[in-house]
Amino acid sequence: MAQQLTELVEQFCNFQRKQRGKTEGGVRTYRWILEQFLDLRSESHGRLARVTDLTPLMIQTWMDDMAASDLALSTMRVRQSTLSSFCAGW
Repeated sequence: MAQQLTELVEQFCNFQRKQRGKTEGGVRTYRWILEQFLDLRSESHGRLARVTDLTPLMIQTWMDDMAASDLALSTMRVRQSTLSSFCAGW
C-alpha cells in the first residue's frame, strides 16, 4: 500500500524544524497548510490521501478551490509555495 501523505507531512515538518531551523510557528503554519490540502483529498474520496494521489489534477483542484474561496493572491502563493517545498523534499 502506498504511504499516506500525513506521514510525509510529519517528516517534512520535522525536517523543517530540525534541519532547516524553522520556528515552531512557521512549522505549525506549514502543517496547517498541508493538512488543508490533504483534507480536500480526503473529503472528495472518503479516505486519507496517499503518495500516489499527489497528482497535477489534485493540486489544480486545490488551487481552484482556493480561488473559488476568494483568498488573496498572496495567501494562495504562500500555500502553493509550501506545497511546492513539500513536493520537492521527496
